[in-house]
Amino acid sequence: MKKMMKFFVLLLLSAATCAGAQENEPRGQLLDRIVAVVNDDVIMQSELESEMQQLRELIAARGTQLPPESIFRRQVLERMINTELQLQFAKRAGIRISDDRVNQAMAEIAQRNNVTLSELPQLMAGDTVNYADFREQVRKEMMAAEAQRRVIDEGIAVSPREVDEYIARQKKTGEGGEYLVSHILIAVPGEAPPEDIEAARQRTEEIRDKIVAGAPFDEMAATYSDGQQALEGGSLGWRKLPEVPTLFADVIGDMQKGDISRPIRSGSGWHLVHLDDTRGGRERVVATETHARHILLKPNALRDDAATKRLAQELAERLRAGEDFAALAREHSEDPVSAAQGGDLGWQPPGVFVPRFQEILDGLQPNEVSDPFQSQFGIHVAQVLARRDTDFTENVAKNLAYQTIKRRKSEEQFPLWLQKQRDEAHIDIRLED
Repeated sequence: MKKMMKFFVLLLLSAATCAGAQENEPRGQLLDRIVAVVNDDVIMQSELESEMQQLRELIAARGTQLPPESIFRRQVLERMINTELQLQFAKRAGIRISDDRVNQAMAEIAQRNNVTLSELPQLMAGDTVNYADFREQVRKEMMAAEAQRRVIDEGIAVSPREVDEYIARQKKTGEGGEYLVSHILIAVPGEAPPEDIEAARQRTEEIRDKIVAGAPFDEMAATYSDGQQALEGGSLGWRKLPEVPTLFADVIGDMQKGDISRPIRSGSGWHLVHLDDTRGGRERVVATETHARHILLKPNALRDDAATKRLAQELAERLRAGEDFAALAREHSEDPVSAAQGGDLGWQPPGVFVPRFQEILDGLQPNEVSDPFQSQFGIHVAQVLARRDTDFTENVAKNLAYQTIKRRKSEEQFPLWLQKQRDEAHIDIRLED
C-alpha cells in the first residue's frame, strides 16, 4: 500500500509539473525518485534527504565531523533499510502502536524539553521540524522496538547463576564502575567465504592503524562502521562492565582510558572497541518499609456507596475505641488476600501500593487508624503498625543484574537477527555514485 501511494503521489506531481510548468522549467521534471527497494516497499530520495538533514544536525550538535558525502549518504540509507526491515516484520507480526502510546511518548519528549505537549508543535516549528512527520517517526521507532522485544527479548532467559556471576564480577571490578565504550563493526555476511572474512579483518586492522596514528575514533566509526551506532560515532554510551556485550567484556576490563582493542571476531563481523572513559561505583540503596494492615469494603447490590461509607466510618470509630483490628478485618474485610490474616499487608517498600493508598499510609503515625478513604479497589480503613529502614542494595543489584544481562543478550542477538532479515529480503539499492 505504501509503495502504491508513493507512486500515486509521483504521478500527481509529474502531471502537475507537465500541466503547469514555468517557461524556464523542463516539462515532466522528476521531483522524486526511488533510491532503494526493500521487498515490496521503497525508500524515496526525498525521504533519504530528510533523514540525512536531521542526522547532520544531530552530528553537528555533538561536534563530530561528518564523513564524506557519498559515504554519509550510504550510511544513512543502510540505516533506513534496516529500520524498514524491522517495520515490515512488525507489520507481518500484527504489531500496532496505539495513539495513546504515541501520545505518552510525545508527552515525555515535551517534558524533557520543559514544555507542555500542546506547546511541542510550536517548539518543533521553530526548529523547522514537521510535527506530524516527527510523530509518525516516533510511532515507527516504537514499532521497531516492540518487534525486537517480541522476537528477541521474550526468548532470552537469565539464570540465577548468571545473576550471581554478574554481581561477583561487579564487585571484583570496583563495585559497579561504569565504562564509556565505542565500537566499530566491519560486517561480514553470513556464510561468507574465508577470503572475505580475512579481507574484512585486514580492513579492520587498517582502520585501527589510522586511529592509532591519530584519526578520531568517532569520525572513523561514522565513516567506516557498519554498526547501528555508526553515525553516533560508534558510542554505546555509559555501561557497567556486565552490560557490555560479552564479546567485549574481557578486553574492556583490562583496558585503560583511550585504549583501542585488536580486531575481535563475532558472528556479525570484526569489531574494534575503544574505551572512552570510566567513572564511579555503586551506591547503597536504603528505603523505608511500612508494616500496615487494612479493612477493605466494596459497594454491592445490598449495600450502596453511601451505606458502605457509613460502615467504614463505624469500623474506624470502633478501632479507635480499642476493638481488635484483626478480628474486625476477618469479619468485614473484602480483600481476599489479607482478610484471613487480619488485614495484615506485611512489610512493604515504597511503590508497592497504589498512589492513593501509599499517600494515606505515609501520613499516618505508627498505630494510628486512618479515616475511611477510597481507592480504585473500594473504601479502606488502614493502620500503620511500624516502619523500618531497610538496605535494598543487594535486591536492587540483583534486579539490575537481571535487566542488564537480558539487555546485553538482546544486543548480541539483534545484529544476527537483522542480518538474517537482510539475507532473506529483496534489497535493490539505486543510489547514483
